[in-house]
Amino acid sequence: MAVVEINNATGVNDEIARYQMGRYINSNEAVWRILRFSIHDRYPTVVHLTVHLENGQRVYFTSDNAHERATQTPDTTLTAYAEDTFAKTLLYTEITKYYTLNKSKKSFCKRKQGSVFPGHPNVFESDALGHVYTVILWQKYKERLSEDILQQKQRENPDIDLHNAPQIYNETRILLEDKCLSICGKTLLQLGLPVPTRQAHHTLDRDLLREANYDINILQHMVETNKPRITEDQRTADEAMMNLINDAPGGTGKTFLINLILAEIRSKRHIALAVASSGISSTLLDGGRTVHSALQLPL
Repeated sequence: MAVVEINNATGVNDEIARYQMGRYINSNEAVWRILRFSIHDRYPTVVHLTVHLENGQRVYFTSDNAHERATQTPDTTLTAYAEDTFAKTLLYTEITKYYTLNKSKKSFCKRKQGSVFPGHPNVFESDALGHVYTVILWQKYKERLSEDILQQKQRENPDIDLHNAPQIYNETRILLEDKCLSICGKTLLQLGLPVPTRQAHHTLDRDLLREANYDINILQHMVETNKPRITEDQRTADEAMMNLINDAPGGTGKTFLINLILAEIRSKRHIALAVASSGISSTLLDGGRTVHSALQLPL
């Protein structure tokens, strides 16, 4: 069937009329509808199961029932979880296979039809599925939750191994907390999740990631191997500078001593920037860079 219509450009576009004109019902569908047979069906049955924190369920009330709702909060599928012996052996999502939900009373009742569950003659099993809304399970899924951030930082820092870096997880928690604050106005602490360190947000900076990515075992081995070889003057300088080290970089001297100091600082998970005035000098230092490149100084 084809429909052609010539109309004024300013005419109203009646979508309902167009649908009715273009609709076609064959004889089989016409008889099916006249006899009022079901047009569509869904199998298996899906029951939505609520998930919420303790005393954190949604409650709908009006001016007439506000007092009743405040004194006696209605049950949800989570708080109405069946508590007989068999139910305690089930996962939350499995409850709908063996129990039906009375929506008016918000309570679960054992199914009276279905296949008998082995070992429990009074328990009947169905094909009903329980659908649980997503829960943020940090310890189990933190790697998957952090995948996007990890891939982005790996593209930006191809020479740095960032797998399982605490800065990546912290960045993920910051984004999660921002999302939770926008949705429900709650922090991760209120939701029972690890709290992000907001002050550490800048630690995903490329330079800081690069400086924090040295292999500590290799550095410690270098310190243990080379420290006995230093002279008394070098030892005096080393001890003097190490006593001054906190979080800021420091140290000048010969290449051997500087590299030893850098290894010792980095082996303690401190940040040390090895900079030199020229490119040739910087190549002699472990992780060395020119001062104008590292500190973004104008040439």
